[in-house]
Amino acid sequence: MEKIIGIIPAREGSKGIVHKNLCEIDEVTLVGRAAMKAVASNLKEVYVYSDDSSILVEATKYGAIDVPRPKAVSQDTTTTEETIARFLSDHDKKNEVKAVMVIQCTSPFYQTKHINEALDKWATGKFDSVIGAFVNTRFMGNLGKGSNEFIPVWPERSRRQEMDYSNCYWTETGSIYLAKKSLWVAGKRIGRRCGAVVHYQWESVEIDEPIDVTICQAISRGVEEHQKSGGEA
Repeated sequence: MEKIIGIIPAREGSKGIVHKNLCEIDEVTLVGRAAMKAVASNLKEVYVYSDDSSILVEATKYGAIDVPRPKAVSQDTTTTEETIARFLSDHDKKNEVKAVMVIQCTSPFYQTKHINEALDKWATGKFDSVIGAFVNTRFMGNLGKGSNEFIPVWPERSRRQEMDYSNCYWTETGSIYLAKKSLWVAGKRIGRRCGAVVHYQWESVEIDEPIDVTICQAISRGVEEHQKSGGEA
């Protein structure tokens, strides 16, 4: 069995929202939600990697393994790829890890099933990376160079219900990124053979600004009411 680990990178600092990873949706912190869903998945090991002791303690309540994150990879300019490469350098001395799934706290609505679907796709051997994605059904276009002329991607319109999704653009959710170790070490999260786990658009909402927390709380209430009325999330 290949060793695949889950890592929840969660810095203390945030320019948009103070202590963002400890914000609550449905009375559960973002890092708590991430840890809870990841630990419930088929991942054998789930780590929270943070420079904040409060975040580490919070994630362990939900079963994640806490690993202190060095300040050198906890800066505003630090990339996720640099962070994971440092984790592997420090904590995979025996070179046992074959792949890493990064689970982002700031995407509160992905489900445990998405993690498991990504692992299932990986197990086929067809992919070197797997991401979460949703189909963009908006009518997109570009502005003409040096003008405000809108040039549609699809000149021929069709109703949303009749759109051919194979011809649509897909958008990364930012929620999960599974990639082989060598990609992370090389500073990449997506390889040449990338698979996708389909999310609904509401499952793909990310929290970057204070208004996003309010939006997510509203979405959560709407999903709860929908489920109570017999609908599927």
